[in-house]
Amino acid sequence: MTNKNNKNMNQPPQVSVIIATHNNAEHIEECLNSIFHQTLQAFEVIVVDVNSVDGTKEFLLDAAGKDTRVTFLTDGMGSLGHAKNTGFNHARAPYVLFVEPDDYIEQDMLEQLFSYMEEMPETELLTCETESFGSDAYGRTNIDKKREMNAANEQDDRRFDMEARLLRWLIFDCTSMYRTSFLRDNGIKHYDVPGYGKQEAAFRFLAHTKGKFDMSAVICYYRRLDIRRQQAEETGAVYDICEEFKALKQKLMEKPAEWQRMRYLFWQSYYTENMKLYEILSKEQRAVLVKRMQADILGAIRRKEFSRDHFDIGMREEMELLLASPAKFEAARERKDLARRRERDRYLDRRERAGVRIAAQEKRDTELLYEEDASEGRTEPLNKRWLLEEMARDLAPLRMLLGFSTDEMGNLLGVSESVYKSLESGKRQVSWDQYMALLFVFYYNDRTTAVIDSLGLYPEPLKLKLRSGNVAV
Repeated sequence: MTNKNNKNMNQPPQVSVIIATHNNAEHIEECLNSIFHQTLQAFEVIVVDVNSVDGTKEFLLDAAGKDTRVTFLTDGMGSLGHAKNTGFNHARAPYVLFVEPDDYIEQDMLEQLFSYMEEMPETELLTCETESFGSDAYGRTNIDKKREMNAANEQDDRRFDMEARLLRWLIFDCTSMYRTSFLRDNGIKHYDVPGYGKQEAAFRFLAHTKGKFDMSAVICYYRRLDIRRQQAEETGAVYDICEEFKALKQKLMEKPAEWQRMRYLFWQSYYTENMKLYEILSKEQRAVLVKRMQADILGAIRRKEFSRDHFDIGMREEMELLLASPAKFEAARERKDLARRRERDRYLDRRERAGVRIAAQEKRDTELLYEEDASEGRTEPLNKRWLLEEMARDLAPLRMLLGFSTDEMGNLLGVSESVYKSLESGKRQVSWDQYMALLFVFYYNDRTTAVIDSLGLYPEPLKLKLRSGNVAV
């Protein structure tokens, strides 16, 4: 392990980095090195270990002895959530960042997040997009998952609330720096019953729904997609996500208006997080989880907290099977998993063949794959109608993220304010030329780039056509 012998090491910390560990000897050194080599050196690292027996504890004790910025604590409760709360209780800096022990953060991440928060005193949490090393249990990379999400959006023509769509993306696909005072003043803590899962779903949900957030597309946070199947088998159920969401619901219902506003997103989040847990459990553990989910979902439907129609197409079909027949649900998941693996194998084979033809960066390799697919007639067509409708639907919140007025947006498009307002309200249809103009306004602004990608408003087929010089798109 290396660190920087920096003259700023004895300054009061500007950022508290909190790490909860449990048997993470394989990656913890790389994680700490990525923090020690930050361009911003006025930080403290608070590492809280939970019952490690693989050498993690000994390594961290040594690290704390070599660098005064590292505080090493132990937590015998057997809960990573409780460990994160313990670390937060010791935080001295005005800003806090929770880092997983198998993460690797970009060299200027702390500096850029800190600088932005200092410039925006009204912002209580700053979110940035994550990218991933490796793949999950089904061989899916981060790119694969984004492709799946965009395909699901295109299939589903119902009108979701933009706030819910944006929050869902922020909660599940991003990481955030928090203002320490905001978390303490609102009593936002991690779920802390015994268990070795990350236990952060409720924490991130509450933080994003209660706080004033902003986002940055500049910072990338690289997170491995390692799914801890072996750990799940060793410790039984990783943790009960149903109980975590039960506690989250009780917190939200303290303010009835807040619960009514967030209940749809709550149940979507509940299902999404349960499926993440489902993927790593044994068959016996899965049966227990499905039984609990059935009871929770049927109870919510009886109480009219949501309807099946609120969920996207893929999620809705899965839920119908889960409620009707756990056996059929399990069989459908197995078929889906097999299809994912086969598609992943085909993708890797095409990528390997592309790499043989030219040694290039990953971005160029991806371009070659699309070119290869196009030559064989497999390029997915542009769904212009869907793109125009999506742009119109998301126009108002995207504009607000930029901080532009309707008059300013009209000037950018070369139309009057009244015409722009009619586009935003849906009274006038967005033309393809207007779509392209809006796309590049939003895509080349740091505040909205990541959102445009997340919502699928700049799909790969369009990028490929433009790169090839085909302006007649």
